[in-house]
Amino acid sequence: MTMGQKIGEPSFSRDIEREIFETCAAIRPVSIPKLMLVAWRVKEWLEPLLYRTIAVQYKVAMEPYPIFRWDALLSAARSKSASFFRDHVRNIAIYAPYESDEAAAAEILPLCTGLTNLEIGSDGIAANHTMFANLQPTHLTMYLSPILRTFLPSHSFFARISHLVINDPVIDTHIEQCLPLLPCLTHLAIYDTPTRTILRILTTCEGIAVFVDFRRYLDDDTAPTMDRRFVVMDRREILLDWQLGVYNGQDFWAIAENIIARRPPGDNEASEYRIHVVKDFPFPKRRLRPYFDDI
Repeated sequence: MTMGQKIGEPSFSRDIEREIFETCAAIRPVSIPKLMLVAWRVKEWLEPLLYRTIAVQYKVAMEPYPIFRWDALLSAARSKSASFFRDHVRNIAIYAPYESDEAAAAEILPLCTGLTNLEIGSDGIAANHTMFANLQPTHLTMYLSPILRTFLPSHSFFARISHLVINDPVIDTHIEQCLPLLPCLTHLAIYDTPTRTILRILTTCEGIAVFVDFRRYLDDDTAPTMDRRFVVMDRREILLDWQLGVYNGQDFWAIAENIIARRPPGDNEASEYRIHVVKDFPFPKRRLRPYFDDI
C-alpha cells in the first residue's frame, strides 16, 4: 500500500485492473464465475465474456473451458435485459437429447441474434425452425434435412454460412441440390459419404476450398478422390473440437487447411490423400459438475 492510500483502494488504475482480470478470464474461462465475486466492477467487466461462448448440457469438457446448465442459462435469460444475449453471445453448442432441452433451446436461441458459431447436436431441435428464423451464423453444425423442409437455401439463416458440418448420416438429393445455392459456403464437412456423391458436390460447389469427409470406421486408408480440396479424416470428440476452434482456432478445419496447403503442386501423390487420424488434444478432458453450481 502506498503512502496515503486508503484500505480497500485498488493498487492499479482501473484500466490495468480490468486488463488483468480479462486476461485471467481468457486464460481460464471456467474461473470467470468466481472472479466475478471479487467486486461489482469485475462482474460488469467479465459477465459478457462468460456468455460469449456457451456449451450447454454436455457432460464432458476440455480443461479449462466451462459447461452451462439449462436452468442457470434460462434464469439468466429471464433476468437480464432483452439486448444482453444479442450483444454478447457469439458461440453456442447445444447437446439436447430430451424434449425439455428442445423447449429450453427454443427460449434461448431467438435471443442470440448476434451469434456467429452454432452447433446443434439434436435433429429434434433442427426441426423447430422458428428458433432459427432470425439467426445468421457463419459456422454451422447441425442436421440439415429437418430445417430444409421449411427454409429454402435463400433464407437469411443460410446467407452467411461459410463453414458447414452436416450431421445427417445420409446426404440426400435435397441436401445435395441445396449446397450449391449457399452463397458463402467455402468449408464443408460430411460423414461417410459415397464417392459418387462426393464427386458431384465437388463439381457443383465450385466455391468450396475445404471438403472434409469424416470416417467413423477407418477400414480403408485411401481417399475416394484426389481433388486437392478433399481431406479424409477421423472425427475427434465433437464438443472438444468445437471448443478448440472457438478458443484458439485449432480445430479440424485448421488441420484440414494445413493438410491442403502442404500438398505439392502439379501431379497428385496418392500418399497425400490418406486418412488423417487426429486424436490428441492440447488440454486434458475433464468430467465435471456444471460450473454454475459454484455460483
